[in-house]
Amino acid sequence: MRSTLLVILQSAAMLGLAWTGALLPPNLPLAALQIAAIALMVWTFALLGVGRFNVRPEVHARARLVVRGPYRWVRHPMYLATLALMLAWLLGRFTGAGLVCWLALLAVVRAKVPIEERALAARFPEYAEYCRRTARLLPGVW
Repeated sequence: MRSTLLVILQSAAMLGLAWTGALLPPNLPLAALQIAAIALMVWTFALLGVGRFNVRPEVHARARLVVRGPYRWVRHPMYLATLALMLAWLLGRFTGAGLVCWLALLAVVRAKVPIEERALAARFPEYAEYCRRTARLLPGVW
């Protein structure tokens, strides 16, 4: 139930950003951020494989531990890509409502990550070692 609520809140924050933000970038730096975020999403999906992605923080039944590609640097590249894309939307047309939506999205990600990490640690014994050498979301920060 908690996971479903988190996904609903994440979706609502993203819809709020789509509504208030700039979907098409107004300048080159934001276009570059959007392209990088989308490329990271595509790369992450490709590595996970069809049918192994889950929007809820539970581990998919057919999941496997991926530690290559962007997973070499961060344990949650899809969350990073989502936050980056939404940040580009926010900065493209900054509003107070958009900022609230982006901060809500960040809070949801911060809530989902520990749930997902506990599930991954329970499923994959090697996950603890992977965590010791890999940043959660942003190398050098968290």
